[in-house]
Amino acid sequence: MLRKTQIMALVISVFTVGGSALADVRLALDLQPATAAPGEAVILHVTLHTGGADVAGVQTDIDFGPFVSITAQMTDNLPLCVVNPEINKAATSFAFQPPGCDLSATCTAMRTLVFAIDNVDPVPDGALLFTCTLVVADDAPPGTYSLVTSKRIAAAPSGVRIEEFGAVDGDLVVALPPGVTPKATRTATQTPPPTPTRTLVPTRTPWPTLAPLPTSTPGLGSFCVRGSDCTSGFCVDSVCCETPTCPAGQTCNASGLGQCSPIDGSPDDSAGEGPPHRPHKPGAATINDVAPPASSQSGCAIGSSDAADGSARWTLLGLIILIALRACRSAPSPK
Repeated sequence: MLRKTQIMALVISVFTVGGSALADVRLALDLQPATAAPGEAVILHVTLHTGGADVAGVQTDIDFGPFVSITAQMTDNLPLCVVNPEINKAATSFAFQPPGCDLSATCTAMRTLVFAIDNVDPVPDGALLFTCTLVVADDAPPGTYSLVTSKRIAAAPSGVRIEEFGAVDGDLVVALPPGVTPKATRTATQTPPPTPTRTLVPTRTPWPTLAPLPTSTPGLGSFCVRGSDCTSGFCVDSVCCETPTCPAGQTCNASGLGQCSPIDGSPDDSAGEGPPHRPHKPGAATINDVAPPASSQSGCAIGSSDAADGSARWTLLGLIILIALRACRSAPSPK
C-alpha cells in the first residue's frame, strides 16, 4: 500500500505544479557519432546525472530543427526511441510536439516521460535513460546543429518535485564528404501555412426583362366589346363587322367572316330571291311536285301564283281530287 501511494505521488508531482527541491540534477545529450553527412542517421543518447539525489521519474522536451530531426517508427508514427530496460521504467512514453503535428513539416520537438507504474525505484546516477534515432536531411547544409532540452521536470520517490535542474545540450556537426557539392537548401525557419481566403460567390446576372409583345387590333369576325376593339371600327353582334349595322333578319356573327348574313330560319330580304330553301326527307313529295302552276289551270285560277302561299296550294290540290272523284261516279259504267 505504501508503494502504491508513492507511485501516485510520483505521477502527480510530474504532471502538476507543486513544491520543489533543489539538487545537482542534470540531463546530458550525447550524439554518436558527433559528425554526420546529409542523409545519414545518428543515435542520440540521453543520460541522467542525479548528483546524489534520488530521482524516480523525469520529463523533458527535446527541440530539433528541420535539418536534423528525430525519425518516426514505421507502424504508429511515434518517435523511434527505446527506453533503457536496466532502469526498470517500463511506462516510459515518447510523443512528437505539438500534438497532432506532421513530422515532415510541423513537428518541432519530442516529449519524453520516464517513469514506472509498478515501482518508485531511484534511477542510478549516470544511467542511460533512453536512445533515439535521428536523421540528417539530404539538403542539410554543412554546419553545427544543436538539440536543446526544455520543460525539464523530475520527481523524487516521495513525490517531491525537482525543478530547474540543468542540462547539457547535444551538438551535431554536419559535414560533406570530400568532392560532394552541397545541394540547394531550404529555409530553416518554417513558414506558417497561409490563411485560406474565402472566395466570394459570383453574383448571378439577372435575366433581361423581355419587352411585351405588340398587340394587334382584332380583325373581322373577332370578338369585340366596342368599335375601338376592331380594325374596321364597327362592333356588331359582339364581333368585328365590316358594316356599322346589319339589315333586319341578318346578323354579323353567323358567317365568322365579319359580314352580315341571314339569321338561320329567316328570309333574306336583301337578296330578293324568295323564301330560303328548306331541306326535306328523300322521297317525300312537296307542294311543288304535285301542284301544277297556276297558269296551266284553264278557268280555275284563284289568284296569282306570286300571292299564293302554302295553304292555298293545299286547298287547290283538294279541289282537283274532289272533281276527279265526281267525274268518275257520273261516267257510265262499261257494259
